[in-house]
Amino acid sequence: MTKREELELFLKRTDEFIDAKYIIADIKIINVLKTIAASETLIAIFKNCLTDFDYNKAKKNYLVKSKFLAEDKGEFILPPNSRELLAFIFNILMDIDTKRIDFSNFLTKYFYVDGSFSASFEAFKNAMIKPFRNSVEVIMESVIEGKVQDPLEAITEHEEWLVKEKKLEEEKIAKEKELSQKKYYNSVKSIKEILLKDKTNIKNSKLKDDVKKEIVLVIDMLANGFSWIKELLMILGTAIAAVGAIIIGAPALVAGIVAAIVAAVMTLVVVIKDNWNEICKWFKGVPGWFDKNVIKPVSSFFA
Repeated sequence: MTKREELELFLKRTDEFIDAKYIIADIKIINVLKTIAASETLIAIFKNCLTDFDYNKAKKNYLVKSKFLAEDKGEFILPPNSRELLAFIFNILMDIDTKRIDFSNFLTKYFYVDGSFSASFEAFKNAMIKPFRNSVEVIMESVIEGKVQDPLEAITEHEEWLVKEKKLEEEKIAKEKELSQKKYYNSVKSIKEILLKDKTNIKNSKLKDDVKKEIVLVIDMLANGFSWIKELLMILGTAIAAVGAIIIGAPALVAGIVAAIVAAVMTLVVVIKDNWNEICKWFKGVPGWFDKNVIKPVSSFFA
């Protein structure tokens, strides 16, 4: 099989597992494990993940006592990276297949919902099998597309991507918290909601695809920036975008547009007042920047 065929078969078997009922779970687990064993690429991936992996330590870290249920109940904690996740869940599936883990007891202890096996099985698939499936898909796609040659590189690349995503999310939360402490937070929030609502309207409009992409790009830029200069751009941009939407015939509620313009004008004064010192510092550097990046390059071009 080609790498693409190996991946497609793995996805087929895991999707069948995810769609299956509890009564045939053991058969679906066997099918997933057989698919891994039949793929050279998957074997290489799991071999790398299992190297130096401490399964007993992992069980203590990821199968813990429940904080909210009875004393005999536990919960599953998702491993922090793809390497640990793949190694741990692979071992769990192997133990279920070889009966080292009593699957019914395992489900009701760590994935308890309402006492039924079917509900616990659904929780198990959502918490373990779906992340397992998706991590393998991302890593395999990197290998297939030629981004990396070694499966170990693909795992490392995926882990780095997860770290970056986590960092971006933390920065987003921090900026949102910082913004929420400013007096004009509610105004900016309202403007953002209007923009994102119009984004949906733009996507559903009859405008040309390239025009849609440009408008959506601008809306995303305006709606997601929170530094003082981005706040200014967002506020000014809201009014400009609203007028522009009318000119190009984009679907938008007139009431929403008027509200956005009014909010923009009122909020702009507060933003400038609250960030006046930073704005002054920024403009002090403008003459030098303009001379270096605009005047000199243009002069050199015509010389």
